[in-house]
Amino acid sequence: MIDSIEFSNISFGYESKNQVFDKASFSLPLNSWVIVNGELGSGKSTFVKLLLGLLTPTGGVISYNKEDIHELGFEKFSDYLGNIGHVLDGEGLLSNQSLFENLSLPLIYHKNMGLTEREEWIEYWLKKFNILSHKNDRPAFVTEEVKKIVSILRALILKPEMVLLHNPLNDLSGYNQRRVFEMLDEFEAQHNLKHIIIASDTDIKLPNKNLKTLLLSQGKVNEI
Repeated sequence: MIDSIEFSNISFGYESKNQVFDKASFSLPLNSWVIVNGELGSGKSTFVKLLLGLLTPTGGVISYNKEDIHELGFEKFSDYLGNIGHVLDGEGLLSNQSLFENLSLPLIYHKNMGLTEREEWIEYWLKKFNILSHKNDRPAFVTEEVKKIVSILRALILKPEMVLLHNPLNDLSGYNQRRVFEMLDEFEAQHNLKHIIIASDTDIKLPNKNLKTLLLSQGKVNEI
């Protein structure tokens, strides 16, 4: 269970660039929908990668339930990542696997789920988006919109407690944007999804949600 995630004096920068984060400290709002905003280059993708442990800060500590994520043993770190589904903008599906296989792999690795149950769970969501006919296609043979939908499905397929979505609406029609939010509502209501974090380069307005906003600016993170 995710009880807390905190950045304490986090610093991080890429070679030959200014600091993306400069002694940034904040607690990630939980049990809510959170929009991460900031100008282009403010560090939204870096923020997501730091949370996932894909990048190591040059200073400070990122803690999960009061423990440094980079000091967790294999089992605890696996539990941490197993509780977080994610979509990174620009990072796609496995090109040599069908869409069904891309969605199956996390279930095979993390869950004790038989083939029939796996097929029913995956096909349920493919049908929701009217893309079941692409089940056996590889990513190269479907549109960017279908690939984005499957990437988001893959982030949710294990019924995670938290989901991190970077630019989830890019490449999606207005209809499928609404379907994505309806899917998030369903996972929140029925499948234990508690923390929804969306980092986006464009404005996201959800009038029926009590949104919290984190603003990334000048190396700091502030809740507004």
